[in-house]
Amino acid sequence: VVKIRNKAFEDCMFINELYIPGNVSDVGADAFKNCPVLETVELSEGLKNIGNGTFFSCEMLESVNIPASVEKIGDSAFSMCLSLNSINVNTENKFYSSVDGVLYNKDMTELVKYPSDKKTIEYIVPDSVVKINYRSCYGAHFSSVVIPDSVKVIEESAFYHSDTLVTVFIGKNVETIGTSAFGYCDNISDVYYSGNEEQWGSIAKGLHIIGSDKDVNYHFDAEKTVDAVAFGECGKIAGDIK
Repeated sequence: VVKIRNKAFEDCMFINELYIPGNVSDVGADAFKNCPVLETVELSEGLKNIGNGTFFSCEMLESVNIPASVEKIGDSAFSMCLSLNSINVNTENKFYSSVDGVLYNKDMTELVKYPSDKKTIEYIVPDSVVKINYRSCYGAHFSSVVIPDSVKVIEESAFYHSDTLVTVFIGKNVETIGTSAFGYCDNISDVYYSGNEEQWGSIAKGLHIIGSDKDVNYHFDAEKTVDAVAFGECGKIAGDIK
């Protein structure tokens, strides 16, 4: 066997441990989607492709080690893995990297996946990141996030259903915010944006970004990411941060 086909073990209720040997180079889309008792996955050197949604909604999966041989990890490969707390990449991998259990592309210009059950108060996106990928922080457990000026694109559903998220800082160089990037983040109370209100209007473009805009305070011309998040933790602030 050199390939596991799309949906091969989707909805399998009995797999709790998985070993993929080195002769398998390709795991297809949704191959192990919604395997509710899958807790342990061992991926061997020789694997090159992890397809779209391969481990989607494997709710008991806690950690994954990515071999050096992996060249492609598809969209939503680890989305809705509600117990996932770390993704660790072999340092010899030429396409991906990880820091503190968070998955990035090799040069850390793209945030690929923040594990859903990695709990922290604050996540500061590295200032090398240019793009926050589709569903990369889906269901993430942090109360504040700092998106630095290096970021230009926040893709669709990037922070979807991050229910613990309260405070967001967005750098002024963001050019695109995808549909529902912050959809159903119902506890967001404050969004700090380092650009002005006119700039915000040009990137938001009326999209349904936040779960419920009526309860969100927007603060423009926020200059310092640390201050913005720290103040947000102390409650709502009237006016902008200067």
